[in-house]
Amino acid sequence: SSNNNSNNNTTTSLTSVSASSSSSSRVRKHPAWIAKASSSNRGENLFFSHDVDTLIEALRESSLRSENPVQEWVVQRYVAPPLLIGNRKFHIRAHFLVVGCPYTGMTRAWLHRRHHVLLASSVPYNGESQDRHVHLTNHCIQAKHPNYNEESQIFHFDSLRKLFHFKEGQGRGGGKALNLEKYLLERMSTALSEALAAAAAAPVAFAPLPQAFELFGADFTLEDRGSEPPSVWLLEVNAGPDLEVFGQRYRSECVDLLRSCMKLAVEPYLLEAAPALFRAPPTGAEAASAASRAGFYGEHCLWHAPAQQHSAKEVLDSFKKRIGIAGRWARALHDQSGVTVRGPQSAVVL
Repeated sequence: SSNNNSNNNTTTSLTSVSASSSSSSRVRKHPAWIAKASSSNRGENLFFSHDVDTLIEALRESSLRSENPVQEWVVQRYVAPPLLIGNRKFHIRAHFLVVGCPYTGMTRAWLHRRHHVLLASSVPYNGESQDRHVHLTNHCIQAKHPNYNEESQIFHFDSLRKLFHFKEGQGRGGGKALNLEKYLLERMSTALSEALAAAAAAPVAFAPLPQAFELFGADFTLEDRGSEPPSVWLLEVNAGPDLEVFGQRYRSECVDLLRSCMKLAVEPYLLEAAPALFRAPPTGAEAASAASRAGFYGEHCLWHAPAQQHSAKEVLDSFKKRIGIAGRWARALHDQSGVTVRGPQSAVVL
């Protein structure tokens, strides 16, 4: 986890949801740990526990006795007390774009300025509850609950100004009103910058290409600090994020997010073929201006990497070589252990 402290389709019901309702979460007992399978998605293999022994037993059961055992887990501290919306736990699904330039070989990452969503639970928060719908706010988990209601559980990032009212320097009690959107964008950007820098240190797992772009979804939770603005914690980053989190209510915002991606990652390169050799990249200020015009948070480039080769062909050749080495290593592990390779990977000839 990473922590940093530094269009409005909202319905009228939002006006009755007060940030003060979050203060009750500070006096309750909360889970201490949460664990998730490193290779799972859509809320699968997620566990929370109030003590270490219970968590270890749950992981042992899943790893040793289940039909599809899980070998690798990510264990995190349960962020508590959580900030609440209408006495319900929520998290922020933020969207950022990693985009490579086919002209220069430079890769940059940008957080979108607006199109993020707040996803709330279907039931009121109770720190002592064993109900996973109380603690796990994943959209795919909540959508299956009989009380699920998109109108009261999905909010656009722009809704923050109506949901919460913090003050600069003096919490909610006085002082100038805090621009919460800017406060969160700055802290989410810092956390994502650190995460991307760490990921880039392992290029086999994270190797963006200058001819490619990818949209990611990052999940953040907010820690209630009473009258002070919340602490911001990065929970995980998802490749291929589920855009159903926008729901029907924010469908137009989802379309606009994809339009922003096209404006930054595709349209600038339609009229001119990529050169045989990379040329000098634009300045940071020029790149930030282009990102801002496309709808991204140009004030903070999350991460950037210059070209490591002289041309796109050299980059692809190097990428193929690394993937081949990793593939042969993985196949050797499967052959040695006797575990059958499943899925489309089984058809790959290395």
